[in-house]
Amino acid sequence: MPDECQTVAQEFIPGRSASVSFSALKGQMLEAFSYSALQHQPAPFGPASVIEVIDHPGLLKVAERMVELAEYSGFGGIDAILPEDGSEPVFLEFNARPTQTTHLGKVVGADLCQALVCALSSQPYEDRRDRREQMRIALFPNELIRDHKSRYLIQAHHDVPWNERRVADAIISSTPELHLA
Repeated sequence: MPDECQTVAQEFIPGRSASVSFSALKGQMLEAFSYSALQHQPAPFGPASVIEVIDHPGLLKVAERMVELAEYSGFGGIDAILPEDGSEPVFLEFNARPTQTTHLGKVVGADLCQALVCALSSQPYEDRRDRREQMRIALFPNELIRDHKSRYLIQAHHDVPWNERRVADAIISSTPELHLA
């Protein structure tokens, strides 16, 4: 193998993939929500295409600790595995950027954007605490690509940006998998 090639190996841990989306300022988590992936595109390890909002204090604790250690400011996410045996979440990665679910905070009762705006402008943020646990969300365009006849496209909340029609049209027209015959 050439010297510039690297191999990374990690132990496989049976369980569900899960994440936390958050906003933070100077190492303090301002607002967050956790979710598990119900479907992936591509399966089995691609990005989530359907998520379910969950209440998982252990997962939030991992995210809070990572934010604190990194003294992080901004939007971000952590990915983890929730082991089948019920043990503590296993941290996988820290995404120091907005993730594919950042914009969903307001929908699930955890307005990441408003929390950061309030912190930056020294205004109080009212934590609503009306989280929508077990809310299922079909992520656009991943779930439509995964299965254009998916039951989640009928039963779950959709994050299609119809209010930004040009954005939605651009995604649809530039995604070959969405050109259904």
